[in-house]
Amino acid sequence: VTASSIYRYSFDRQIYSDNGRPFIIATGSETYSSLAEEYNLFECEILKFNNLKKKDMPRNKKIEAGTQVYIAKKKK
Repeated sequence: VTASSIYRYSFDRQIYSDNGRPFIIATGSETYSSLAEEYNLFECEILKFNNLKKKDMPRNKKIEAGTQVYIAKKKK
């Protein structure tokens, strides 16, 4: 297994940083599930990174355009 197969990031999208924590800006056409797949994460991980719970999220609900979506956990 190479590092590139473990960590996959889209080159079509700008990745920003908030105190070293990477995030993207939602376009309004994606879901947390689709973003998790795009960034090689589990859906539960991306929800946790954004302080959300799966039980509170309607299935396949689109993320509002302009929403900051964190793609890594908070640093301790």
